[in-house]
Amino acid sequence: MIPPSGRSSNPVSTSYVNQSGLSRAAIFNVVNASLARLESLYMDILQIHRFDPSVTPEDTMKALNDPVQSGKVHYIGASSMRCWQFAMLNDVAARMAPRSS
Repeated sequence: MIPPSGRSSNPVSTSYVNQSGLSRAAIFNVVNASLARLESLYMDILQIHRFDPSVTPEDTMKALNDPVQSGKVHYIGASSMRCWQFAMLNDVAARMAPRSS
């Protein structure tokens, strides 16, 4: 709980790494910090909450795919963005998916 002063007395609540941005570095920092905090080798889901217009959709989806491919994340999810942003990221993911012959 955050006291009326607006500052948390819980040191853990301020230790979350880079809570904004969908750059490759931001995503890798969040995944690695979460795994260390959870003392786990993987997490079931990595949920992004906001679209980041400062990062291309292609770079965002590549950065989200890398922890999945490495086994650190099993699934990705998204929330709190406009439907066209979901659609755009989904289209990028579909275009980037390996094609079976």
